[in-house]
Amino acid sequence: MKHLKAALVCVGLLSFAQATDYTVKSGDTLSRIAQQYGITVQELKQANNLTSDIIRIGQKLDIPGLEDTRTLDFADLKITLPKKVWDGQAFSVRLKGEDAEKAVVRFMSETSEDVREPAEYLRPVSIKDKEALVLGRVVLGHVGKNVQIEVAFKDKVDTFEIPVTVKGGNATRLYFTPEVEAKLNPKNQTVENQVLDKAYALRTPQQWTKSFQDPGVKATSAGFGSKRIYKAGDAVKYHYGADFPAKVGTPVYAVNDGTVVIASKYEIRGNLILIDHGLGVQSLYFHQSKLLVKAGDQVKKGQKIGEVGNTGLSTGPHLHWEMRVRGEATNPLEWVGKMYP
Repeated sequence: MKHLKAALVCVGLLSFAQATDYTVKSGDTLSRIAQQYGITVQELKQANNLTSDIIRIGQKLDIPGLEDTRTLDFADLKITLPKKVWDGQAFSVRLKGEDAEKAVVRFMSETSEDVREPAEYLRPVSIKDKEALVLGRVVLGHVGKNVQIEVAFKDKVDTFEIPVTVKGGNATRLYFTPEVEAKLNPKNQTVENQVLDKAYALRTPQQWTKSFQDPGVKATSAGFGSKRIYKAGDAVKYHYGADFPAKVGTPVYAVNDGTVVIASKYEIRGNLILIDHGLGVQSLYFHQSKLLVKAGDQVKKGQKIGEVGNTGLSTGPHLHWEMRVRGEATNPLEWVGKMYP
């Protein structure tokens, strides 16, 4: 398709949606939730009128900065966007109107970032009568001030922008035994990256019809997006998933319907399963002791697919769970209980 040139930035603000809230889960603390969203505990407490650090499972918390969406007029469509996003966040661009699914969407800010297939052409998926959406994601360590979204519909093109807040925090130096650290050699990294990049390139139709769930293990030990240094002198890297400590043999469940693309053992990720859910959405499960599915299997939400283990680059039994959108990591906990981010 011929490149579409961006036109004027839409600035009209028509309406606001209700606040987005976070549901407290087993193992959550205010500090972990605050770290997850790149805010302080005090900001979280003030937003929810909390006088103590005590929270309970099932409690709803407002996350400051993520409460509102805005709806803009464009051509014959209404486009709803978040007012603000964090790096590592998955979000939806919603389009409402006749033939909304025929629009073309591109994330133009990706052209300055290290992403797979930057600014690819995306067709919205119809979610109900006269309403469609495209899934977006903000790369960890986002380099620009805004996410820039180009929308083409009929003979019109406009660019929309969403401000981005990049998480702060210092990098943590990780220490492994020489035997474990040796697994991080360039050969192993190349082999695994090639396998995953091939899977990340898949663009299949949506396979899920229900909200996402967690993989069956609850308490987290290492949150999404934390900065790490694996070896002295190495560049800072990000933690692309969430870690869940559990006993070896603890069941691991598929977070939603999909097709198993990878089910094999690797030196770094250990026993790995990758499930393709469609629309570029994929879930990954690392370090398992046992794999109960194989590549090509169709799995259902809640189906047991493996068991927690301590394989690969791991210093103790746990599950590392990722949720990727078109190959880029997003906060997995934000998917739980939702059809779409």
